[in-house]
Amino acid sequence: MTTAAPVTPGLSSAPATPSANELRARKVAEEFEGFFISMMLETMSSGIEVDPMFGGGQGEQVYR
Repeated sequence: MTTAAPVTPGLSSAPATPSANELRARKVAEEFEGFFISMMLETMSSGIEVDPMFGGGQGEQVYR
């Protein structure tokens, strides 16, 4: 019987140190992600109305 061939022959690994362009792209992507998430959460919370019976107060403001 013969041995099995590797599943990914010739697949090279990623370089150990990213280039300056890759680092810049990562930084810009992280900044965009932060901006996008903050805008999304702001829009979500602006649509929530306070329930007059049980809502409001300092406890609710913590989560907004």
